[in-house]
Parts: sequence; C-alpha cells; structure tokens
Amino acid sequence: MTHRARRAYPPATVAPIPQFRGLSSAPLAPSGRRRILAGAAGVLAGGAARGASSVHAQEEEPVSQLDPNAEGPATPRPIIVQIDNDPRARPSSNLGAARIVYEYPAEGGVTRFSAIYMGDQEDVGIIGNVRSGRLATIEIVQQFNAILAYHGGATGIQEHIWNSWIDFVSFELVENYPFFTRVPWRVGPYNSYTDLPRIRAAARQKGIPLLGRGLQTFPVGDYSPPPDGFAPVNRISLPYQSGFQVLYEYDAATNAYWRSMAGRPHYDDGLKAQLTTQNVVVQFAESYQTDIIEDIFGSRSLDYRLQGEGLAWIFRDGIWVEATWQRGEGWHFTTFYDALGQSIPLAPGSAWISLVAPGAPVRVWTE
Repeated sequence: MTHRARRAYPPATVAPIPQFRGLSSAPLAPSGRRRILAGAAGVLAGGAARGASSVHAQEEEPVSQLDPNAEGPATPRPIIVQIDNDPRARPSSNLGAARIVYEYPAEGGVTRFSAIYMGDQEDVGIIGNVRSGRLATIEIVQQFNAILAYHGGATGIQEHIWNSWIDFVSFELVENYPFFTRVPWRVGPYNSYTDLPRIRAAARQKGIPLLGRGLQTFPVGDYSPPPDGFAPVNRISLPYQSGFQVLYEYDAATNAYWRSMAGRPHYDDGLKAQLTTQNVVVQFAESYQTDIIEDIFGSRSLDYRLQGEGLAWIFRDGIWVEATWQRGEGWHFTTFYDALGQSIPLAPGSAWISLVAPGAPVRVWTE
C-alpha cells in the first residue's frame, strides 16, 4: 500500500476545562467500604488522602495484590475509563491514547468502550466523555486488577459492581464531584470529562491503592505464526449495528490499522487525528440479556461469557491469525493461543479488542 500520512484535523473550538468545585461529603456506603481483593496483601489503614502526588509512589504506600505469592516491585495500577459511543457523545477525547480498548455492544446495540490507561501514563489530557459501567466492565477490570472510573449505572449494574470486589471511582457519588467536569460545550449527559491525575487523586482520597504487585497484561513482542495458520489481510469489517459498524484498514508503511466507524474515519478530538492501532483482536463471546433494566425504554442489560474459552481472530503486522482465547475464573487473565498452542504476543503499540457474537459475519479481505 502507498504511504498514508496521519490525517490531521483543524482543532475544535472548545473552552478550557475548569476544575469543578463541587460539594464534598463522607464516603457513601457501600461504595466507600475498603475492598480487599482476593488474596490481597496491601490494605490501607485509615484511608486518609495524601494529596495528588506523582503516581510513582513509594513502597510504603498500600499495594493491591491478587496473588499473595507475587514478588517483585509494586507498580502503578492501570486505570479503566468507561467512554460512551452514542453518536451524540462523539467525538471522544483521548480514547486513542489508551493502550488497550475493549469495544462491546450494550443494550440496544449501542457500543461502549472500556479504555485502559496503563500505569506509566501519567497524564494523556482530558478523557471523555465518561459514562456508565456495564457487566462486561467488571470482568475487564478484574483481569487487569485495575481502578475503574465511570459515571454510575443502572441499579442492578451498580449492585454487581459494589459486590465484585473491584476498586472504582464513581462520579455519581458526591465526594467525587471535584474530580470530573461537566463541560459547557456539550449537552448532558454527554459532557462528563476527567483526566488521569484527577482519577488517581480521587482513588487516593478513597483509600484505593494506586500500586499493585503481580499485575498482568498481554504479552508483546515478535511472533512467528504456524506456517499454515495465518493469512495476509488488510481489511477488517465488524458487523455492529447501523451507525456503529467498524472498518480497519491496514497500512504497511506505518504498521497501523486505521479505524473508521459508520462509514467515516473515527476521529479523536483529543488527538486531533483518526484513530489507529497496531493490533486488532476479535474475541468471539456469547452474550445474553439479563433482567436488569437500563433505561426508560425498558432495554435490558447484556452480560458476556468471558470466562472459559472461545474463538478469536488476531490481526497484527498485516496478518490474520485464527486463535482461541482461554480464561479461568474472574480474576484470571485472558490468553490467546494459535493452532500450535503458542501464546500469541501482540505487536508493540496499542490494541483494540472487540467482543463479537460467535458466528457473526465478520469480514476480512485484501485490497
């Protein structure tokens, strides 16, 4: 393919985000209770805020640890932000700055993003807009032992989050009002924005450990696929419902997949550019409706089977690898294997993981 320079866009005219000064109160139960993760070794005594100092904290700070036998230095935990994809919420800001993005249909076919910012990302700029959590969000947060930032959710979703043992910052709670902003240039509820320093400050105020030991993520590096287990592909089409369909186009000159949505380049208002990624993962996972009502129209929340195993398609370096995914219990991590049973590493860069129903008409081809 011919070289294609990153498409630049004129900057949007926006007002600066003020530091919102809301009311504050004591933490509300049950969300304010100290959650001890399974096998956790580090629990904060007292939970007093120490200020928004650098994320690279000292070892005397509390440490979240899923595996009590995990060794090595504690490192900053990932932060997962729920970002809306309603057409009225577009364009997002700094969604493309996330190292890993999960994409999945919510009620009514509207897709939602769980954007994962890793611990070494101290400040990527404003992030938004921030919206509510879903049941799939819990599974994603658990496997990364991450801190969730979100904007509440339906009553049934909230109960699942409160009982899931994950650490979270919910902007629906009064004590977290200072840590996000309702911007004036968007209509509510699509106008909630925050940033990584404020999320970490909110977590610190709540007594959530910013450090973790034994944190996991997807392996990254060179990969030699089985001789008959891959094919060159430079187009990937994901069959989400009308208005949310996704197309990736691979550009060999930049070793990147350029993302379009609903027939247009998927633009990021924070990056001022079209979204790209170095890895596209299609994870085929069953979903089913629950009895949780999400909105005034009676739409029911979806849940996903993200434990066990299933099929997956991995796209990196312009090739398509048919794979399987495996994951044990909720706090275990997902691993992708090729036909020889090798764990498939991702290419250096970012990764977008799309949850798609088994048998869905995902199309791949070369032009």
